[in-house]
Amino acid sequence: MMMMAAAVRRGSEPFFIESHFQRCQMKITGMILPSLLSSSHSNSISSSSSSSRYKHQNDDASPSFRNIDDALDSFNHMLHRKPLPCIIQFTKLLSAIVKMRQYYDAVISLSKPMELAGLSPNTYTLNILINCFCKLQHVDLGFSVLAKVIKLGLQPDVVPFTTLINGLCKVGKFSQAVELFDETVERGCRPDFHT
Repeated sequence: MMMMAAAVRRGSEPFFIESHFQRCQMKITGMILPSLLSSSHSNSISSSSSSSRYKHQNDDASPSFRNIDDALDSFNHMLHRKPLPCIIQFTKLLSAIVKMRQYYDAVISLSKPMELAGLSPNTYTLNILINCFCKLQHVDLGFSVLAKVIKLGLQPDVVPFTTLINGLCKVGKFSQAVELFDETVERGCRPDFHT
């Protein structure tokens, strides 16, 4: 562990980090310290400085990132802020990572430190996790997240059901997808165009 930290401090990549995903996981767990934030960064995720790593028009917009490293640096920065930003800000960050269309596993990994920090997931956060599991063809884990939604007393809308139906179709489980569609209608969720 110390050897890795020393290698990171010198600025060289340790030779035993074999993939970008492993490097992302290490950043998430804090083994690789995020690079020093540029002096143009403020303590807010809604920084509008033109030289910041993330940009958005207003507080309601989702941040956009140039790459996954910038997103992970922002996540770590947010996670260590006092007071901790609300779940909505973290959900916006997760949504921005999902929009990169290749880091679904990173989004799933980021959910654990959020919960450990005391952030309770909301429906949107959990819908993002269901989507990520389905994109990775782990629909069964998506159903586990849906069970968590219900256990937390949150009211799922049509979105998680549509996502799971789509996930079932992508893995060739068409009969289960039809059954879930029927159950969705029975629950009173009106199917939309996407369903």
